[in-house]
Amino acid sequence: MDTALWHPFSDMAVVREDEFVLERGEDVWVYDAAGNRYLDATASLWYANAGHGRAEIADAAAE
Repeated sequence: MDTALWHPFSDMAVVREDEFVLERGEDVWVYDAAGNRYLDATASLWYANAGHGRAEIADAAAE
């Protein structure tokens, strides 16, 4: 399985065999393929500090 995104501080040698794969995000929540929900407490500091799937942000960008 290829991984498209790694956290900048990941020790790739350690996580390669036990990847934590997220399927989707909504607001402050992220979900794995089994549907388990997790609070995205710190990871989004690097790429989504406004939350995931915010319609008002997508609408503003589309405008």
